Amino acid sequence: MKKILVIGAGRSSGSLITYLLKNATSNNWFNNIISFRSYCGGLVAPESNDNPWGYKFSWNPRNVVVAGQSAAQYISEGKLKFIPPSRIFTQIDTINVERYGAFDAYANRDSISYQEPYGLKNIKTLLRGTLRTPGYCEAWNVFVRLGLTDDTYKIHEADKLTYTQLLDSVLPPSKGTIKDRLKEFMGKEFNSSIEEKIELPRIVQ
Repeated sequence: MKKILVIGAGRSSGSLITYLLKNATSNNWFNNIISFRSYCGGLVAPESNDNPWGYKFSWNPRNVVVAGQSAAQYISEGKLKFIPPSRIFTQIDTINVERYGAFDAYANRDSISYQEPYGLKNIKTLLRGTLRTPGYCEAWNVFVRLGLTDDTYKIHEADKLTYTQLLDSVLPPSKGTIKDRLKEFMGKEFNSSIEEKIELPRIVQ
């Protein structure tokens, strides 16, 4: 029995999967495979990792944002698993990559739809995931909980709001500064790493 783990960035992982599929039938590579997991993420090179998020946009920013409103489903040890959008960035795993260390990994949309094209009808585990630097997911979850990754509605004159005003508009009414209200809203999930990423030190109210 075999397990396959593919880790790459965008086109590189896609090309490897294509190569595997192309040669699978003639070489019987997929016989007795029990686990197939692939991860990508367009990660920043270590020498260019110069911001708190450890991430830079290399494609359509909207697709990165709306990842926070997408559910995920996959197969784990023979069981169907489903993650609603509200838990995408809290239900994560840690993937260790040789020479580069640990990364956060979250499930990427519908992995099950790849079962038939990959010829993995009897697979026990099938998962497509996205890698992010440690701490990215817990910080991005702040925006998910605030509703800022949901594009099914529009905030009136949002383009005229400052960052502070935007946070004020989506936070529940409460006494205290924006910082205090956000910390109260997130509760024990909030920490100094999240505070740095969402730039709370720049908020003056």
